[in-house]
Amino acid sequence: MLAPEYLAGLPDRLVAQYAAVERDILADMARRIREYNFYIPAAQHQRQRLRAMGLTEEEIEARLSALTGKSREELRKLMEQAAERSLSADAAVYAAAGMSTADPLAAAGVRAVLLSGLAQTGGVFENLTRTTAHTAGKQFTDALDRAWLQIMSGGFDYHTAIRMAVKDLARQGVASVTYPGGHTDTLEVAVRRAVVTGCNQTAAKAQIALMDELGVELVETSAHRGARPSHAVWQGRIFCRHGRTDRYENFEEATGYGTGRGLCGWNCSHSFGPYIEGAPRAYSPELLARYEEQTVTYNGKDLTFYEAGQQQRYIERQIRRWKREYAAMDAAGLDTGEAAAKLSAWREREKDFCRQTGFKRQGDRSQVAGIGRTAKAWKSAGGHGETKPGVPVQVGTVNFSDKKAVFAWLDKAQQETAGLSYEVNYSVTVDGKVWRVSGAEARVDPASIPSGLRGSYSYHNHPRSKTWYSFSADDVQFFFEAGEEYSKASDHVYEYIMARTPETLAVDPDVVYHMFDEIYWTDAMKMAAEEIIDADIDAYHETMRRLSEKYHFFYERREIDVRQ
Repeated sequence: MLAPEYLAGLPDRLVAQYAAVERDILADMARRIREYNFYIPAAQHQRQRLRAMGLTEEEIEARLSALTGKSREELRKLMEQAAERSLSADAAVYAAAGMSTADPLAAAGVRAVLLSGLAQTGGVFENLTRTTAHTAGKQFTDALDRAWLQIMSGGFDYHTAIRMAVKDLARQGVASVTYPGGHTDTLEVAVRRAVVTGCNQTAAKAQIALMDELGVELVETSAHRGARPSHAVWQGRIFCRHGRTDRYENFEEATGYGTGRGLCGWNCSHSFGPYIEGAPRAYSPELLARYEEQTVTYNGKDLTFYEAGQQQRYIERQIRRWKREYAAMDAAGLDTGEAAAKLSAWREREKDFCRQTGFKRQGDRSQVAGIGRTAKAWKSAGGHGETKPGVPVQVGTVNFSDKKAVFAWLDKAQQETAGLSYEVNYSVTVDGKVWRVSGAEARVDPASIPSGLRGSYSYHNHPRSKTWYSFSADDVQFFFEAGEEYSKASDHVYEYIMARTPETLAVDPDVVYHMFDEIYWTDAMKMAAEEIIDADIDAYHETMRRLSEKYHFFYERREIDVRQ
C-alpha cells in the first residue's frame, strides 16, 4: 500500500522538467508576437501566420521529444520504486500469514505488469508531445489573429494589442490536451496526472499480481485527510476481491477500481494492500472518524479538509498564472508591473491561508521554472506618494448596516478620483472599515485588504486614457473571486455597477473570465464588425450585459457626462 503523501510528491521532478520547457515555449511565443509584422494585408497575414504556426509546432515537438527519452528513464525508475515500495510495505502482512516471498518484484506477473505500465504511460507522454505541439501552435496563431484584427480594425493600438495577446497566452499556459467538452489541460497538469495515475495503477496491478500468486482475497484501502467526497466513502475499509460476503462489499463495485473516477483512477492518491482476516487494521475507526470530521477555519468560515485543499489548489494556480505572465511579459520586453504586484498579492494570500489553516505550503505546485522572487512589487504609481501601489490603507469606518452611509463613502471616492491618471480602489468591508488602495495607470489590485472582501462594497475609477467604458474581464473575475456584493466603477462618460442578486450563480472565477473573453470575441466584436455597436465604446458593455444575463447578476451602465 502506498502512502498518499508519497504519491502526491511522486511527479515533482518530471513536472519541474516539463515546466522549464513550458517557460521556454511561452517566452518564445511572446518574443515572436512582439516581432510579428501586424501591418500587412489579410492575405499576407494568413500566409505568414501559417508559416509561423508550422515553425512553432515543429520547435515545440522537437523540445518535448528531446525530453521524452529522459522522461521514459525517469518513469521506469519511478514505477519500479513505487511497485517495490508498495509491495515491501506489505511484506509484514504476508509474513504474518506465512506467505512471505523473497523478492516481490520477481513474483510471477509483477515484472510483466511493470513493463506494461511503462509502455502505456510512455505512450501517454509521446501522445502529449504530439497534442501539445498542435494545441499550443493553435494557441499561438489564435493570439496572432486577435492582435492583427485589433490593430488593423483600429480597435486597439499596437502596444495594447501585443500586451493583451501575451497576457492571454500566459494566463492559459501551454495547452496540452483539449477535450470534446472544450476543457483544456495545461502541460503541467497533464504531466502530473500522467505520472501519478500511471505509477499508482502500475503499483496496484503489481499488488494484484502478487495477491493472485499468494491467494489473498481481501484488500484494505488507504486513507487520508481531505479526500474527495466520492472517495471518502470507501477509504480505509476492507473489501472482497471476488464477489461479496456479509461483512465485506465487492472491491471493484464499491471503489470503482479500474475506472477513471474510482480508486487508482485519474489523479487519485489512494492505493490498497492485502488484508488477512483477524489482522490489525491500518486505519482505526477512530482515525477515519477524525479524518471525516476534522475542519479548519479560513477567513471566519469552517471548511472541510477537502474544501480547504481545493482552496489551496486555487491559490497555487493563481501564483503559477502570474509567474507565467511575468516571464512572458519580460521575454516580450513589456511592462511586468501588474504581474509583479499580482504575484506578490497571491503569495501573501498563500502565506495567510497556511497561517490560518495550518496547511503546509506546497512550493512545487506553485512553481514556474526560472521564476523565483525576482518579480518585485511596484515602487511607485503615477507619481503620487501617499500610498504604495497595492498597499491597503484604512481611511475610515462606517456602520456597514447603514447602506446610505456606505454609498456615501463610494460617492466620495468617485468625486476624489475623478480626473486621476491612475486607478484607485475604495472598499467598504463587512467589519465597517473603509480601505483605499492605489494602483497604476490601468490597474489596481485590492486583493491584499486584510479585512477580507467577501460581502464588501467597492468603487474604482477608470482613467480617461485607459477606459473601455465598462468593466473588464479582470474586474468581473475579481468580483466573483473576492465574493464582493457590490462593485461600481466610472470614467469621464459613464458609471457602471455590478451587484449580486439572490439568483446569482456560484461560478468559478476563471470560467467567468473565459466566458467574458468568448462573448467579447464571438458576439460583441461581430456586432462591431457589422457596425451595430461601436467597438471602442460599446463592446465591453455588450459583453457585460450578456455575461450578467448568463450568470444572473445585476449590471447597469449609465451616462454621467456629455462626451468630449
